[in-house]
Amino acid sequence: MAASYPDPFTSGLGSACAMTCSATLGPCYAQTLVRKDVTEGQAGLPTRLAFLVVDEGCKPLEGATVDIWHTSPAGLYSGSDSVAMCTSGNPQALAARWFRGVQPTDSKGRADFDTCFPGWYSGRTIHIHLTVRVNGVEYLTSQLYFDDSLDDSIITTEPLYKDRGPRNTTNLTDGVIAGADFSNYVFETERMSDGVLLAWKALVLRSSAAAPRCVM
Repeated sequence: MAASYPDPFTSGLGSACAMTCSATLGPCYAQTLVRKDVTEGQAGLPTRLAFLVVDEGCKPLEGATVDIWHTSPAGLYSGSDSVAMCTSGNPQALAARWFRGVQPTDSKGRADFDTCFPGWYSGRTIHIHLTVRVNGVEYLTSQLYFDDSLDDSIITTEPLYKDRGPRNTTNLTDGVIAGADFSNYVFETERMSDGVLLAWKALVLRSSAAAPRCVM
């Protein structure tokens, strides 16, 4: 990927920030690494994930950590310490840490990752897991999604993805977000001139770890 892309947060967030709601951690969390590039050389549609972490007053939070994990284009999580169903016993997945990483936010509240567009597996729409911590304390665990039309376009046109055939679950039929207003949890996206998909999302944290959670 190129060294930099346009800042998608230049227009700001306005004067009122709605708290990002929590969602299930899921069974596929595993040991991670501090790094920006989480691909471990895996092939797929290059994707830059950009996060802006702020408090409920829209103030950027420096030094928070954003921990992400998602599947490979083949729909497999990595890590021998993940639940067996997450890797399907695949030897390469068990030996790897692909598509897992942690990054601290900078003085502007920004944390970025270089990854590949996730794959899918039966019963779930395409998604990315994340946990945000402040001073080592978990403030938010949630999941983010992509627009269904984007998912379908990538699945039907991009190498690796199109060879797997159609998925069986969309945002509208996903069991985790069924009945929720998931529109607030969909990345904004734009394709860059070099083909990279830039995906971005602002994450609004509760005022303290003791404050009530917003649940999706």
